[in-house]
Amino acid sequence: MKSSFDEKLMETVLGEAVTELLEAREAVTWHALLDKLHIKINTTTDTRRLQAGTQAIEHIRNEMRQRLSLAEDSDGTVLFAASCTKNY
Repeated sequence: MKSSFDEKLMETVLGEAVTELLEAREAVTWHALLDKLHIKINTTTDTRRLQAGTQAIEHIRNEMRQRLSLAEDSDGTVLFAASCTKNY
């Protein structure tokens, strides 16, 4: 089980990635967020932030899978086009 500190650090790292995208006036998409998190974990030397970044990536991937599964019927037929992109 994750500690409260680990959960908050994951949310902080995720929030930092979103903020960086917004400040750069880039679209906040699932893929842009994953790219930003990969950069963050590849440049950190802090093991806790590395772990938090890795958990954030897994969290986003799980969310993407869940949304994709909601867009498909039980036989795999796509019921609607699910968009994971949101421009602000």
